Amino acid sequence: MRENRTKKLLKENKHAIGIMVSEMRTPGIAQMFATAGFDFFVIDTEHSPFSLETVQDMVWAARAGGITPIVRVPTRYGHHNLSRPLDSGAEGLLVPQVETREEVEQIIKATKYYPLG
Repeated sequence: MRENRTKKLLKENKHAIGIMVSEMRTPGIAQMFATAGFDFFVIDTEHSPFSLETVQDMVWAARAGGITPIVRVPTRYGHHNLSRPLDSGAEGLLVPQVETREEVEQIIKATKYYPLG
């Protein structure tokens, strides 16, 4: 399994610098961000029309460039909204409108396969 660069930096009490993309539908943006020195980037699917195919292309380009791909999902509801970006290779999720511990626990459970989820 590939090491998550952002998690590694945070565990070492170092800063992780990132950026969000919601308009440019090209995997090349991941390479540009990696070259610019960002540690991670967030692909915003909450406020953009990105398809899962576009997300997967961006995720794989990010991984190839050594930058951590994180996907902001459109909603916390629906197992597929949480699992599909992870199945596509995302190394993290940004989940909107989460307010309680119980909601966090439900989200974590929804990202796991049976028998854990």
